[in-house]
Amino acid sequence: MRTRFIITTLLFTIVFTSCKNETKENSNEKKEDLNKELFKVSLDLLMKKNDTIHLYYTEDGSINFTEESSVWLPVEGNQNNQLVTFNLPKDVYPTQLRIDLGVNKENAEIKLSRIKMDYFDKSLDLPDPLFYTYFRINSDITVQDNQTKILKRKNPSQRNGPSFYPHEKTLYQELMKFGKK
Repeated sequence: MRTRFIITTLLFTIVFTSCKNETKENSNEKKEDLNKELFKVSLDLLMKKNDTIHLYYTEDGSINFTEESSVWLPVEGNQNNQLVTFNLPKDVYPTQLRIDLGVNKENAEIKLSRIKMDYFDKSLDLPDPLFYTYFRINSDITVQDNQTKILKRKNPSQRNGPSFYPHEKTLYQELMKFGKK
């Protein structure tokens, strides 16, 4: 009788444990598939103080950027370059992008080295200076040292940090080409 109980308990343990592992594996696969469906924008940047950066997007081809169509991302300060990634909401495919690099006035100097976009199995890597083909500095609030590529606020007391606007036609065309599955 005791042997029968031990065998039954062992069988139940094996069955439930293997079902649990299958569920975890299926869950991870679904999460990975869902993550592929999101449009991602990654920035390789040097930001020495904690800050929050902002990515605006439109889906109608315009540059009418609004808070409702944007993503905020906290960034921990680092003395070395770091890769930070924005995930756009599910079912959003942008036609224009704008990047605002922070609100912390203590970040006097920021350096953006690369912009990378991912969507499904496609990737568009734009290292400096190639990303300047698709983006332009917002010269109203941003200055850049042409040799070091360091970005600064035009007026150090202003709240908004350096920002990039799209070269509308060029970025739009690239995003339309890039988005085809």
